[in-house]
Amino acid sequence: MQPGDVIDGKYRIDDQLGEGGMGVVHAVTHLRLGKRYAIKVLRPAVLSMPGVAQRFLREARAASQLKSEHVGAVIDFGEIATGEPYIVMERLDGEDLGCVLARAPLPPAIAVNYILQASEGLAEAHAAGMVHRDIKPANLFLTRRRDGSRLVKVLDFGIATAQTGEVSALTESFSVMGSPFYMSPEQLRSARIVDARSDLWSVGVTLYELLSGSLPFDDWSFTALAIKIATEPHAPLTGVPAGLAAIIDRCLEKTADARYKDLAQLADALAPFTLSGYRMAAQIGNTLAPSEVSRPTGEMQPLSAVIFERADDVVTFDLDDDTVLDFRDDDSTIRGSPSSRATARHRRGVVTSRPH
Repeated sequence: MQPGDVIDGKYRIDDQLGEGGMGVVHAVTHLRLGKRYAIKVLRPAVLSMPGVAQRFLREARAASQLKSEHVGAVIDFGEIATGEPYIVMERLDGEDLGCVLARAPLPPAIAVNYILQASEGLAEAHAAGMVHRDIKPANLFLTRRRDGSRLVKVLDFGIATAQTGEVSALTESFSVMGSPFYMSPEQLRSARIVDARSDLWSVGVTLYELLSGSLPFDDWSFTALAIKIATEPHAPLTGVPAGLAAIIDRCLEKTADARYKDLAQLADALAPFTLSGYRMAAQIGNTLAPSEVSRPTGEMQPLSAVIFERADDVVTFDLDDDTVLDFRDDDSTIRGSPSSRATARHRRGVVTSRPH
C-alpha cells in the first residue's frame, strides 16, 4: 500500500506509522469526515491460517466495545478488496512508554501512576472477559488530555483473547512472535491456558522495566529465556522502596494462584506509591466489581482520597487536584489542590481547609 491509496472506499493512506510480525500500521484520513486515524492491516502471510480473518474481526468487534479513556479506541473494522482485514484506531499524539524508557528509567511515583492508568483500561477488558496477552511498554501510549494532563492508553486490544477456552490460530501461532520477555510461564507453555492473571505478570514485568531500565529475565535465545522465566528467580529489583519491590515480586510468581487475584488487588497494593493512587485503585475495583457500592476506608466513604490522620470525629485528608470527597452522613462535597489539606467534621457537616 502506498500513500494516496484508498482502503474500503473510506480511508486514504497518508503515511506508514510502523510494522510488526502481524501487520502494518498506516496513518489515514477519512475521506468524508476529514478526521485522521491509524489503521492496522494484517499481513497476507497471516491469512494463510484458516479462520484467522474471521477471528481477528470478531476480536476487533469485542475491543470496540471498550470505552475507557485508558484504551486506544477501535473506531471501525472490515476487509480491504484483496481480503486482508483491518482495524481503524484513534490516532494519538505522543509516544509509547518504550520510547520514554529509552531515555531513562522513571521515578517510582510516575511509573506506578502510569501502570495504574493502564490498569484502569485493562480492568474494563478483564471485566468483559478479555485477556490482553501483550502488555509491554511499547503497547502503553503516553498522550495528553485537552487540559494538558498526562494520559496513558493501552493499545492493541484488537489481538486480545476472550476467556472462553477457544484460542484462535492467530493467537496461538503469533503469541511467541510477540513479546516473550513479558510473557508469563503459562503463556509460554500454551496460549490456551492463560487468564487475566497472565496480564498481571506482564504488568509486573513492565513496571520492573519502567523502574530499572532492565528486564527481570533476559537471554539471547528464546529457549533459554523460556527456561529462566519458568524455573529461575528474577533478578532482584534495587533502588526502589522495599514495599514496591515486594509487589512486583508477587506479580512475578511462577504460578498464577500465587499472584494477586486480580487488578483490583494489585491496584490497592500500588495505591500508596503515587499521587491519586487510591482514586485510581477505587475506579479499578469498581470496574471489576460494579456491584460494590463503595470501597470504604474506616467510617468514611470517600470517592477519592487518602486518609492519613484520624482524631475523634475529625478526619483529615490529603487532597490532589482531582479529589472529590462525598460524605455519607451529610451531603458535603469538598475539592482540593495539591497544596492544601481539608478537615471534615462529618457529623456536623462543617468543612474547613488550611495550607499544607
